[in-house]
Amino acid sequence: MKHKYVIIIVGILILNIFYSCHDSEPELSGVWSSVGYGKQMIITDSTVTLYDTFSGGCALFAEIPPKVFSNISEILNLTHDSLKIKVGLTVYEFTRTNPKISPCNKQLIKNDPLSNFDALWNSFNENYSSFELRSIDWGKMKEHYRPMLTSQSSDFELYSVLHQMISELKDGHVFLDAPDSIKNEPGTVFDNRIGDLRKKIISQINSKYLDKVHNYNKGNLIWGKIDGNIGYIQINNFEDLANYDLSDSLSEEEFWEAYWEAAETSQSYTKDVLAGLNKLMEIIIKDFKSTEFCIIDVRFNSGGFDQAGLDVLSFFTDQRTLAYSKKARHGKYFTKKQAIFIDPNTFNYSNPIYILTSHQTASASETFVLGSMNLSKARRIGSNTAGVFSDVLDKRLPNGWNYGLSNEIYESPDNKNYEMVGINPDYKINYEKNNFSFYMQLNNEIETGDIALEKAIVLGKNQ
Repeated sequence: MKHKYVIIIVGILILNIFYSCHDSEPELSGVWSSVGYGKQMIITDSTVTLYDTFSGGCALFAEIPPKVFSNISEILNLTHDSLKIKVGLTVYEFTRTNPKISPCNKQLIKNDPLSNFDALWNSFNENYSSFELRSIDWGKMKEHYRPMLTSQSSDFELYSVLHQMISELKDGHVFLDAPDSIKNEPGTVFDNRIGDLRKKIISQINSKYLDKVHNYNKGNLIWGKIDGNIGYIQINNFEDLANYDLSDSLSEEEFWEAYWEAAETSQSYTKDVLAGLNKLMEIIIKDFKSTEFCIIDVRFNSGGFDQAGLDVLSFFTDQRTLAYSKKARHGKYFTKKQAIFIDPNTFNYSNPIYILTSHQTASASETFVLGSMNLSKARRIGSNTAGVFSDVLDKRLPNGWNYGLSNEIYESPDNKNYEMVGINPDYKINYEKNNFSFYMQLNNEIETGDIALEKAIVLGKNQ
């Protein structure tokens, strides 16, 4: 899942407050409202306070100390009335706002169930990008669900109603975190059953096909050769790929405990991930120098950082290539399109690549597949991807609960929107959509062969 780490946006801005400047130069201090994204930040000499804004008021998102975010983002332009910054791949625009008319002068009561319902409904109403595509009448959702609540409703009742309402969108990038106060309530179910089956399938595929299995970060990236002359890269996550020099002898629990301890002290976890991934990809590409073609398997990859996927693709092109464009919901309209490019890496693999996909290929792994569509050497094998592209716009209710929504539209180089339907492959395999059924399908076929992998091998040898 891809999150808008909007806290990061604000952190860097505060650092620049301390830069010496002349009276005639524009200042960062003041109130800034985002163009799209439903955010407002109040910058002072010592703090940035970030709010989620919506019709009727705002909710506190975070208060940020300046020293924490010293190495995250880049100011592209600052005037007296406007601000443009870049975080990761995305450019955000802000306009200066008169403090007297700031929506944050209407702070909502934190523990009123109806106010919390209205905050979430309004945030979706003003920022969600795909109501029409998903055939949802959001006004009718309010008419149906709001009467289920009163000012005396419990946390469990509020969570249940909100969760039911947003579930009608059937969007993998829409969520509401269950608060600790209700996690043990009867009827609250958290299903983790597919984890062991997923690990089993991945292990079976790699042991059956790879001459030698190279495993990085406990299976988040696996690579090796098939029959000595076919490269194979299995990327199971586009996020947890930083290299913190942890011992392979650590148990999985010990490894991830040490990993996240290191990540929490990092000045920029995103940069750690990209540095670790790029260093590893250089090793892999050098190892694959004599291979005839390469297979990249993202069938088990549910997302991470978009930039990580593009960095992988940079090893498979020798020229700057348009990957896709994106725009964000802004009232009744959208922000200007932002073009996202793949810049070629010095280490370049020039032979064909075959990308394996499934309905579980989602989010950042899906934008990875989207970016590959403009690479002439790439072919895709499998089922349609999940159809979940937008970054998650992270927000917080007045009562402090975290939730997220899809507020962006991604389009291919030929201006197609694959949201909800997914990217169709060049060579189709009828994989099950349900994740558990998908892994059972692979489990049942693995003894006779992995159909997608076998197809890639045949196509590569007959190219």
